[in-house]
Order: sequence, then C-alpha cells, then structure tokens
Amino acid sequence: MELLKRAVRLLATTDYEVPPQDLSIRLNRLPAIPRSRFLLVRR
Repeated sequence: MELLKRAVRLLATTDYEVPPQDLSIRLNRLPAIPRSRFLLVRR
C-alpha cells in the first residue's frame, strides 16, 4: 500500500507532458491497450 501511495504522489506532483502518439485500440487483442502504449515524458 505504501508503494501505491508513493506512486500516486509522484504522478500528482511531477511535471510531465503527453507526446503525440497512436492511442487507437485493437479490440481483438487482450488486454486492449493503445498501440503505442501510453507514454509520459518528464519535463
């Protein structure tokens, strides 16, 4: 639980941006995730 608390704090306080990416989802694949996953870039 402590690890989850730390992760939430880090994501909430870090300055990041979401670069252009392909967020289309193939529904015939499990788990259905975006083609380029989901990328965050720290500033």
